[in-house]
Amino acid sequence: MDARNAGGQAQLKGLFQGYRHEAAEHRRILFERGSKGLSLTPAGEELLRSVEAALSILDNGISSSQAIAAGHRTVVRLAYSPSMGNQLMPALLPALERERLALIVEEREVDTGEVGPGVLSGRYDVGFAHSPSPDQGLTLTHLADERLCVAVATSHRLASATSVRLADLAGSALLIWPRDSAPEYYDLILEICARASLDLPEVKQFRHITPRSYLLDDNQTFILLPKSTATIQRPEVQFVDLEDEDA
Repeated sequence: MDARNAGGQAQLKGLFQGYRHEAAEHRRILFERGSKGLSLTPAGEELLRSVEAALSILDNGISSSQAIAAGHRTVVRLAYSPSMGNQLMPALLPALERERLALIVEEREVDTGEVGPGVLSGRYDVGFAHSPSPDQGLTLTHLADERLCVAVATSHRLASATSVRLADLAGSALLIWPRDSAPEYYDLILEICARASLDLPEVKQFRHITPRSYLLDDNQTFILLPKSTATIQRPEVQFVDLEDEDA
C-alpha cells in the first residue's frame, strides 16, 4: 500500500466512522482489499477529497464571517442542493460533528438555484451545489467533478443496459427543472445533449426533479442526474451509466 493510500485510509476511517451504515445501505464501496491490505477505491478517494475540501471551505469562511467568542460555539448556516445530499452531506455532517466541535451546523436543503443567492443575501454562510450561479460577491471553490447518469423507468427500452451513450436516447424526452430555477445548471445539461448530437423531441420541465417512477412512466422520458444519485435506490427507476466522455 503506498503512503498516499495508507494516509487516506486512516483519514477516511476517522472521518466516515458514522458514515459506514450509509455506505453499506447504498452500496458505496470505499475500500478494497488487495495483496497489500486495504486501500481506497476511486470512489473512496473522490469522496475523501470532497469532504476535505468542504471542511477547508468551512474553516476559511468561519473566521471571516463571524467573530468566535471564547468558550462559545459558532453557528454555521449551510445550504445545499438536493444532489449534494446523495453522498457529500451524509459524509460531511458526521465529520463536522467529530472534527469541528466548536461548530453548530444548521443545514438546509434548497433548490440548486437558491444556494448562491441565499449565501449572497446572508441567509446562509456557505453553500454546496452543482453548477451554481457565478454571482458577483460570491467566492466559488471547485470541490470535485462528478459524472452524470441517466434515470429511466424500469420499463424503458434502455433500462437493462449497463451503459449507454446520450445518442442512444434519441426519441426520448428530457425531464429537467425550469431554467429560471437554476439557469447555469440547466444550460450545462442542454449543452451536453447538444454536443452529443442528441435530438430531443421534447424538453419537459418540472419544478422539483427527483427520479420518481410517476415522472418517467411514459417509458419515453429520461433525467440526467449526478451519478451519486444512483446510490439511492428508488422503486421502478433504473440508473444507467453514460459512456460519453464529457457527461
